[in-house]
Amino acid sequence: MPLYLKRLFRKTLIKLGVGKIVGKIFRFSDIVSLDEQSIDAERNFLLGVNPCKNMSAIRKNNVVNPEDAKFDVQFIVPTYNSEKYIAECIDSVILPEKNFTFFVTVINDGSTDKTSEILKKYDKNPCIEIIEQENRGFSGARNRGLENIRGRYVSFLDSDDRVDCDGVGEMLKTAAIYDADIVEGTHTVIYDNGKNKYTVKHKSGIIDKNKDLRGEPWGKIIRASMFENLVFPEGLWFEDTIDAMLLYPRARTVCGIKENVYFYRHRAGSISNTSAFNNKSVDSLWVLELLDRDREKIGLAVNQEYYEFFLSMAKLTVYRNQYLQKRIQRAVFTLLCNFYEKKFPGFKTENKKFKMIEKALAEHNFGVFRSLSVWC
Repeated sequence: MPLYLKRLFRKTLIKLGVGKIVGKIFRFSDIVSLDEQSIDAERNFLLGVNPCKNMSAIRKNNVVNPEDAKFDVQFIVPTYNSEKYIAECIDSVILPEKNFTFFVTVINDGSTDKTSEILKKYDKNPCIEIIEQENRGFSGARNRGLENIRGRYVSFLDSDDRVDCDGVGEMLKTAAIYDADIVEGTHTVIYDNGKNKYTVKHKSGIIDKNKDLRGEPWGKIIRASMFENLVFPEGLWFEDTIDAMLLYPRARTVCGIKENVYFYRHRAGSISNTSAFNNKSVDSLWVLELLDRDREKIGLAVNQEYYEFFLSMAKLTVYRNQYLQKRIQRAVFTLLCNFYEKKFPGFKTENKKFKMIEKALAEHNFGVFRSLSVWC
């Protein structure tokens, strides 16, 4: 049965109040083995499907002392073949009147279109730095911008998006009031045709860093010192996972504002919209394992919050991998079970959204795991 029909059928049954029947229809027993030989075999298989380098997100950057910072916020803008949007993106920062000081670092990541030519018109602007480099990917471009941080706060801006400077000013004001490490605002999603859009609203005041912060690095300001020893993992998809795994846990005070701060452009060609059938989706597992090792290096606790995040990540991995070959999905699930067994013995969730994924992992039941794709 096609996936969309499964989803429609399941939603219909749930509306009719027979949700328990749904699980019996789609769930079956398929237990994986977690002996050492099986784990090694599945890992070697996945490394053949999608190789992963041994890397770390822990790396030293030059961060200005807050008392010596000349700029309230530094915008880091990675760009690759963005000739259609890059001028609009930069202009959204430099043209509006604003009540804060700023610096823009644009990293041209080996563009082959007219992006470089467009960037030349900003060469003489003292508040803009243009860095040219060979292509290193999205993370490599962001990391180049993080090498020398000159602002008290950092804000990431994708080259096809725009910021709302009034909203950025409100974030900085809120940061000053609460001495916040991170402040996040409302954002608006714009489709490529520029006509359809919707707004994702945010709470105001002090918020829960484990529940209220979004996973993307954009749409927020982050205290620069939090990147003194942190970079994005290069060569992997889903690099934004560092936010929830390494950045947010170290934040003391986190705030939100209701004002719009960011315009996110939804494009058909983005990774989130084209990754479904690509074996690089296995990076969802690799990035979890790599960043977990970094958590151990910097002494972050294995606590209930981390366990809840792991379950959400495992559930997200179902969604990201649902169109890959069954053999690949099974290997990913086996390594997730191994991670669960070793990292979280004795942990339980009370969140109903995570009960089925917890059950699948605890029972090593690949059948339950695969059935979850109907929920995603």
